[in-house]
Amino acid sequence: MALFDESSLVYFTIHGPGVKYGVPRILKAAPKGLQIADGTHPLSEQLEAELKAYFLGELREFKVPYTLHGTAHQKAVWQLLAGIPYGETVTYKVLAEQAGIASFRAVGTMVGLNPIPILLPCHRVVRADKKIGCFSCAQGTDTKRFLLELEGANTNLQLKAANQSSLRAHSS
Repeated sequence: MALFDESSLVYFTIHGPGVKYGVPRILKAAPKGLQIADGTHPLSEQLEAELKAYFLGELREFKVPYTLHGTAHQKAVWQLLAGIPYGETVTYKVLAEQAGIASFRAVGTMVGLNPIPILLPCHRVVRADKKIGCFSCAQGTDTKRFLLELEGANTNLQLKAANQSSLRAHSS
C-alpha cells in the first residue's frame, strides 16, 4: 500500500502490521489530501517500476520523491536510514550515536515506525549482538532476512527464536 500527497510518497508498506498501525498514524500526522495509490497517482508507476527493479537486483537507490511526517528525532533517524549503503548493515547503537540520541532502544522504535520501508532501508539495521532484530513489515524477520540476502548483506546474523515470526511494529 502506498499513500501520496500531491508531489511525493508519504507512506509505503508491504502487507503486515504496518498497514494496521502506520496508515492511521500517517493520516493523522500528514496534511489533508493524501491519495491511496490505485495506479492513478503520477508517482505510482515510478514506485512500481523501481520496486520491480530493486527485487530483480537492478536498482540500489530509489528516486521516488518522498516527504517524511514525524517528530524531528524520527525524521533525523529516517534520513540516516537513507545513507546506509545497499548490501551493508549498521547496528541500532551506531545509528543512535549518529543521530545523537542516547537510547538505542528509542532509535529502534523510530526505525520500526519508518513510513517507507525498503525505500528507507530499515531492514539494514541489526542488533549489536549479531541477532537480526525485528521487522515491522510483511512476514517480519523472514522478510528482513530475504531483503538482506537479496542485497548480498551478511546473512550470518542469528535469529532469536522468539523473533522469527514477530510482527511487532515497534522495531525493525
